[in-house]
Amino acid sequence: MRGAQAYTLADLIRENARRFPLRTAVVCGSERLTFPELRDASMRAASALRDCGVGEGDRVAWFAQNCHRYLEALFGSAALGATFVPLNWRSSSAELIRLLGDAAPKVVISQRREIGDVIHAARATGAASQATWIDLDDDGPNGLPSRLAAADADDPGVDVDDEGCAVRMYTAAFEGAPKGAQLTHRGLLAQNLAQIIAQGLTPDDGYLNTGPLFHIAGTMFLFAHLHVGGKNVMLPRVEGEETARLIHEERVTSAMILPPSIPDVVEAARNHGYDLSSLRTPGMTGTPEFEEWTRMTSRSKGIPAGYGQTEASGLVTLNLLAPEGTGAHGLTSHVAQLRIVDPEGHDVPAGQTGEIAVRGPLVMLGYAGDAPEGSRLRGWRLCNDLGRREADGTITFIGPKTELIKSAAENIYPTEVEIVLRAHDKVRDACVIGVPDPVWGQSVKAVVEPVRGEQPTADQLIAWCRERIASYKKPRFVDIVDSLPRTSAGGVDRDAVKAQHGGGGTVGAGSSRAEPLAVPSSDDR
Repeated sequence: MRGAQAYTLADLIRENARRFPLRTAVVCGSERLTFPELRDASMRAASALRDCGVGEGDRVAWFAQNCHRYLEALFGSAALGATFVPLNWRSSSAELIRLLGDAAPKVVISQRREIGDVIHAARATGAASQATWIDLDDDGPNGLPSRLAAADADDPGVDVDDEGCAVRMYTAAFEGAPKGAQLTHRGLLAQNLAQIIAQGLTPDDGYLNTGPLFHIAGTMFLFAHLHVGGKNVMLPRVEGEETARLIHEERVTSAMILPPSIPDVVEAARNHGYDLSSLRTPGMTGTPEFEEWTRMTSRSKGIPAGYGQTEASGLVTLNLLAPEGTGAHGLTSHVAQLRIVDPEGHDVPAGQTGEIAVRGPLVMLGYAGDAPEGSRLRGWRLCNDLGRREADGTITFIGPKTELIKSAAENIYPTEVEIVLRAHDKVRDACVIGVPDPVWGQSVKAVVEPVRGEQPTADQLIAWCRERIASYKKPRFVDIVDSLPRTSAGGVDRDAVKAQHGGGGTVGAGSSRAEPLAVPSSDDR
């Protein structure tokens, strides 16, 4: 929506410059910018981008590590009505060429440090050769520092549609290649409000940007802290001493620091006397380093987590809204609706598994280059993920909706059965498939890789499942194998399992709506 009703990402930085004239917005190395300084730097970025021909609807790609220039380029793009496209700086040159071919950016902002060889191989190819490349590290007249210094800080005054695409963020390559999710100004700002409410953020909070900003997980926390007037501290990569020093000096309250990095941070804090007590963590146990980490940091009510997708601008449910709830992934965000539906789009009762569907400003416009999404559930995004709404209203995310087994009139999701099997102490991994059945259309077969040295029986595993899920979902057949076939990425190769263990279509009553067949309750199924 344009005009007096609009509120965009650029409006956020404009208003925060008025609200917080003295507060620090971002810290990056020796650079410290207040909110008014970040606004002015963003408008200079808009001017520099406009001089490169960037206008409304154009794309500005970012191929670099975390840096304060990321924010300047993002808000500068937003002020022009352009789309900001953060790309994975760990990509190979071939991957980068594909991404740039899809994004067709007018401008690419990149760094030579660490990834110069990848850029050199990609920039002369295809769509990349048509773009203006601006180097973060170049002090010459065509480098970003010089371009910004020569640009004016006047607001371009473009009337930007807040329902338009602000950020194109590429998803993981689940379907063979990444897809560009088109996220709107409204959706990203709505996510900010949801995070502020769930985390109880205030202007005194600060976020250490250790996670990559080409992922929505890190980006949504950056935006939320910035929105509320908090401080963002940029870190190109997690290194123990620098991470500990920044926590100590900037008194940040949250960060995305994964367990493998914690021992290095703890060692640096111990050796240099850094105080980590401002950082709120849920505490960890299991090793001396984790115990020390827990003693060094302050306690929080939990990690901000839940169920979400890039396509929904981040989290749709938040565990912090229901820390004692039955569901593992909390309650639906204040700015989203969520349903659990069957394959025909009807809501399933509480306690039953179905596909997650979401609606609200968080939902993307669609994938770049695709026709507008249509679905059997008009007005809702079907997420291709399985979930369950518990009796108390909280949500449990089950897993991706990889396949569906049709047994008579019942729909059985392999992922749900696999989760139950993997919980058995004698099972290392499991793959559940549908096999032809002359009576039911399909029956459930589990192919199980046991823990080394263990030999569970089929009867034991069937009984285990019968106690935990509806009887019709339990495996009717179990094959015990030394090892499951794997893909190159390390996951179970489901197609190979089907080929080796008789997986396939239905026999007899195999239609998707086998209405005449009653659903049996006996253990014969």
